[in-house]
Amino acid sequence: MARVYLGVVIVPPAMIFTKLTFFLVYLQVFKPFRWLRICVYIGATLTITFYFGVMIYLLVSITPRKGQTFMDVALSPAQFASLRTSVPIAGVGLGTDLYLLILPIAAVMQLQLPTRRKIGIILIFLTGLA
Repeated sequence: MARVYLGVVIVPPAMIFTKLTFFLVYLQVFKPFRWLRICVYIGATLTITFYFGVMIYLLVSITPRKGQTFMDVALSPAQFASLRTSVPIAGVGLGTDLYLLILPIAAVMQLQLPTRRKIGIILIFLTGLA
C-alpha cells in the first residue's frame, strides 16, 4: 500500500517536470516568435497549476489520518473517489501532449524555409508519437 502512496507522490511532480522541460525547450528554440512565447507561458502555467492541484488533492485524500493504516485508506470511499480523478487527469495529460505537439509544428510552418525542409523538421517533432 505504501507503493501506491509513493506513486501518487511521485507521478504529479514527474509530469510537471517532464512537460515543463518541453515548454522550456520550445521557449529557447522558438524565442523570436512572440505568440509562441505567450503560448508556452500559458501552457506551462496551466500544467503546473493542474498537476500541483492534483498532487495536493490526492495527498490529502489518501494520506492516512491518525489511527488509520494504509490498508484502511485503501479500502475507504476516499480511495475510490481519488480513482475517479484518473479519467480527467488522463484527459488533461492528453490535451497537454497534443498542445506540446502542435506548438512546434505551427512555429515551423512560419519559418522561411523550403517546404521540403519544413516537412523534415516537422517529421522530427512527430517522432515523439512513436
